[in-house]
Amino acid sequence: RGDTVEINLQLQRVEINRPYGAVITDFEKNVPLVDLPRLHDLVDNAAGADAVMSAIKSMAGASHLTRFCSISSGELFSILEGTPVESVKYLVGNALIAQKIFRHGLTAGLYVPFVLNFYGHHGKTILEYFLPSSFLVNVSRDTEVTGIGQTLDGLMVELVGKLNTATK
Repeated sequence: RGDTVEINLQLQRVEINRPYGAVITDFEKNVPLVDLPRLHDLVDNAAGADAVMSAIKSMAGASHLTRFCSISSGELFSILEGTPVESVKYLVGNALIAQKIFRHGLTAGLYVPFVLNFYGHHGKTILEYFLPSSFLVNVSRDTEVTGIGQTLDGLMVELVGKLNTATK
């Protein structure tokens, strides 16, 4: 039997007044897919920390975030429900930021990369995610981790702003 720790998370629910497909397209343009084979190649060839950090920075682009993977639950739900369901989850983060978090505890692996959930709802798109600062407080109450959480909160605010104001 393990320890039980109670945590509090702040759920952000953002309604974007744009169709699901358009929002997903803009999201994927703003948050590029991390090139894991490239990173593995750098590590396998002992490229060194500077080369790996440079590669990670170049992958993130203007958003400072990357997508690690997606789970298109909408496809499965559409089959099970018999009607179209628009829904996808993404694991999103920045490995350089995560590195700083992991210094304070490996439990950070529960929280980073973090999950974004998009779904279509009556011609609009709903984005849900837990505020990064609310889950990082569970890793450490150190001021560096608190600051990192606030930085990630800010990156999400910027991203949501871009998704809300993209060409409709």
